Amino acid sequence: MREHTALVLEEHGYATAPPEALRWAIDDHSPEWVSESEKTQASLMRYREALLTFHRESKRARYSKKKAAASQHPRAL
Repeated sequence: MREHTALVLEEHGYATAPPEALRWAIDDHSPEWVSESEKTQASLMRYREALLTFHRESKRARYSKKKAAASQHPRAL
């Protein structure tokens, strides 16, 4: 997110708030007056990739905890 917001500030002089940057990445709603350039699009794609990786890894960690807990018999100890 920092890389993307810094690029938008540098390129357009607009300080993007974190919720606004997240909405841009998820819903593809950029600030209305920001014209997307090649650099902005590339930065946005890297940000989306980071978000998807985070989401995937958090789901994997949650699933592995549930699976480990379910495989242990409740009276094993």
